[in-house]
Amino acid sequence: MLLLFMPLRDLAETILARRMKQRQKDLDMGLGGAINAKDRSMVRTWIARGANPNAKFEGDISAMHMACNLEDLDLIRSLLEAGADPNTKDGVQALVQAAENGYGAAVKLLLPSLEINPEDRQNLFEALSGLNVNARNNGRTALFSALNKAQKFEAIIKFLLTAPGIDVNAPDTSGMTPLTFAARDGHEAVVKLLLAAPGIEVNTPSIGRQTPLSLAAEHGYEAVVKFLLAARGINVNAPNTDGWTPLRFAAQNGHEAVVKLLLAAPGININAPDASGRTPLSFAAEYGREAVVKLLLAAPGIHVNAPSTKGMTPLSFAAKNGRVAILELLLTAPGINVNAPDNDGWTPLRFAAQNGHEAVVKLLLAAPGIDVNAPNKYGWTPLQPMVSK
Repeated sequence: MLLLFMPLRDLAETILARRMKQRQKDLDMGLGGAINAKDRSMVRTWIARGANPNAKFEGDISAMHMACNLEDLDLIRSLLEAGADPNTKDGVQALVQAAENGYGAAVKLLLPSLEINPEDRQNLFEALSGLNVNARNNGRTALFSALNKAQKFEAIIKFLLTAPGIDVNAPDTSGMTPLTFAARDGHEAVVKLLLAAPGIEVNTPSIGRQTPLSLAAEHGYEAVVKFLLAARGINVNAPNTDGWTPLRFAAQNGHEAVVKLLLAAPGININAPDASGRTPLSFAAEYGREAVVKLLLAAPGIHVNAPSTKGMTPLSFAAKNGRVAILELLLTAPGINVNAPDNDGWTPLRFAAQNGHEAVVKLLLAAPGIDVNAPNKYGWTPLQPMVSK
């Protein structure tokens, strides 16, 4: 009898489980219908009957996701109170919706779902609730708190930039403004938003004196550079404390696309020297940036023999570092001085020979006008071995 009874019990349990599963499905579908209808009363009723506040519907969309899409704060609140997971990808948009409607309590309710530290959370609460849009914690404003999660918090940044009284240029403790921060990290959408904000200062440097344009040029952020070059009042030649311009940063790092943009910018100084007298061409030559050297040599007004304060020309830097491809380009440049000496009388040939760059020495020896006997200040010629004085 027991053997006969067991299968019947299993069958009964299976039927019961199916009925319970179907009942849960019906409850959840009822909840989904109530959310779509924005019927807050029925949402609470379905939840009270046992509907799952974390139920998933067609397309794997959650109940919270659905409510956030509808931007209905009462629905969101009801779901949160019932235990719904607030970590939906549209949670930021729901937070902005709460702020736009002045629902401080809802802002506080939604903030814990954001993956940020407590200081940033407090900043955002004060700003989004309208208490203090320029609230600071640890030297950072709410706008900076949002910038730390720029890609996820773009909707919050957009909201803050339209808030009355917002200081879009407020720096952090390191002297970085929101624009320098966004430009340094290559946040294209945020840079675009900031540049459209009334009162934005496009040339304000950080403590290192780098402007947003220099930071974007240094890292090769082509789209950001393009936005900044189109900004009213942009200074394309703004140097840092060492005299390094945006073009110098881009040239040294070999950012060809950025160099093209800068060379086409009105007012660009392609020969702007830094504190040591070195030009962008000098750095591109030293670091072997062949494509950049080509662009610079083709630019009107380029000074191919511009010396540093120590008298070294771009050709000397290329020869010293064994940059064969760069030598080939420079040697064909109109007006190139193949024998230009530095302050100690060292010529490009002397630098190449001293550093054992055989291929470079061969190129220079074949160059028209090369002086193999040009002495330095001690009377040594390029091909003489070094001797102690």
